[in-house]
Amino acid sequence: MPPAKITSPEQSNEASSFSALANNLAEAALSHSRATPAKLLTMLEDFSDHPRGHAAQALTMVLSGRPEVLPGAAAAAQKAAAQAKAGHFPGFEIHFADAAISATSGDWLGAIEQLEKALILAPEETLAFKISHGLRFMLGDKHGLLASARLQLDRLGEDHPHRGYVMGCLAFALEENGFYEEAERIGVEGVQLSPTDVWGLHAVSHVHEMQGRIGEGIAWIVQHEARAREANNFGFHLFWHLALFLIEQGDIPSVFALYDREIRAEKTDDFRDLANAASLLMRLQLMGIPVGNRWEELADKAEARLNASYLPFADLHGLIALHGAGRHDVLRQNCKRLGVIHAASPAKQRVDIGNLSRAYVAAFDALATGKADEAFMRFAPHIGRDAGLGGSDAQRDIFTQIALDAGIRGDKAASVQAYLNDRLMRRGGENRFAALQFAKLGQRQIMSQSMAPIRATMDSRHALAVLGV
Repeated sequence: MPPAKITSPEQSNEASSFSALANNLAEAALSHSRATPAKLLTMLEDFSDHPRGHAAQALTMVLSGRPEVLPGAAAAAQKAAAQAKAGHFPGFEIHFADAAISATSGDWLGAIEQLEKALILAPEETLAFKISHGLRFMLGDKHGLLASARLQLDRLGEDHPHRGYVMGCLAFALEENGFYEEAERIGVEGVQLSPTDVWGLHAVSHVHEMQGRIGEGIAWIVQHEARAREANNFGFHLFWHLALFLIEQGDIPSVFALYDREIRAEKTDDFRDLANAASLLMRLQLMGIPVGNRWEELADKAEARLNASYLPFADLHGLIALHGAGRHDVLRQNCKRLGVIHAASPAKQRVDIGNLSRAYVAAFDALATGKADEAFMRFAPHIGRDAGLGGSDAQRDIFTQIALDAGIRGDKAASVQAYLNDRLMRRGGENRFAALQFAKLGQRQIMSQSMAPIRATMDSRHALAVLGV
């Protein structure tokens, strides 16, 4: 929204130019476009005296999960706040700048509160909503995600060009809260309305994953694979989802092809990319499938990133990489250090994160010393209740798989069986991980006809041929 003081024709033209640029930046962020940084840079260059660009820069730097950029983010936030207050800008800009101040000081809940206040004044400014959605996602605030997305969609005009993207955010929030049918319906409608909405696309893929609809999941991603390739590194995550479906079909060669050519095509140290890779390799390793030397580059990058701990979700995936690579001494050293760091998590964040993350860190420490029974007991109280770590149900499922594998090795068969039965029921009666764990227990599960698996609608090898992998 342009500053209220603009009145002359020249200033009106400037306001129009700013609004167009702000709209383009919002759409780039909503679509996870590779062009987002360039659009933000243009705003910073063309409107350096406007607080919007500086606040957006600060907030996106926080969302990157990289502690080394926080000093620069804080400086940008301070500049935005000073400009907003000195330049007689509308209330939206003041709240947006204050959100940047809160976020860069570690008060993410305060930042969300400021963004929601900004949206009350200007609900059409969807960049504020997307950032709020991202912060809630990283905090694991499932209920907040849903309430915020429903409210935003209700107050956004039917003809707003970003309505489809907001529907995609609502679809994801619905899925994470277990409303799968509504999530799929709204997600598909949102993608039809905004075809570049990869977040909505991925929300529907989550529904397929959680309901065990493997063939449909493959077909959905293959149908939209061009969108995945056009996106920023979020596209790697969409191919990660495809790999999960291929694991269920037992097509391991195609999984490795996806890993090498798509998921880990760019060997970055971005915590989201590392999480994709580490969790996928661990899924394969728990199935007894050798992954070659792929752990080594992940463990190297994870070890370096753990020295700059910032997010429990990222830290725990770093521990997965060290565990997978067999670097037990380094794993134990990091567990000891992270246990202290996570215990001191800012009180302004969700209060349950510290206890939850420390329990998981202690579980990995037990795994490093071969105490599978202790690891299971550390994990067990939180299985299915670990949303506070951030990420999605599908992403955090790797902790459940590690826990149940430890439970079997630690002689906790009765407890593991109860979890596995629940897992099968939730996924339509068939799940490869559960089947392998039952085989380890020496048991055979007989499922009722009502839980018979949905047959695949697309052969996985055909899917990979379509993708050119």
